[in-house]
Amino acid sequence: MDASKEEKIRQASDLVRKHKLVEKDMLTYLALQDDNIPLKDMDQQLKEMDQDYEVMLMERIESKKQLEAKFQDIQRKI
Repeated sequence: MDASKEEKIRQASDLVRKHKLVEKDMLTYLALQDDNIPLKDMDQQLKEMDQDYEVMLMERIESKKQLEAKFQDIQRKI
């Protein structure tokens, strides 16, 4: 392995250890990465899960509001 590649690898490992690896640091590695088909398939699932989570969260908030309104109505009657 040539010295400049070894130096780049060492610098990259230093960045990872310091948690300072950013997108611009990964540009030299993009050509070396393989397409990960299962992960690409999982992207759609993650988007669907995120949408479902948002719907559940909004429904939960709405249910809390309705329940609070019901309690306030009962409290006024008492």
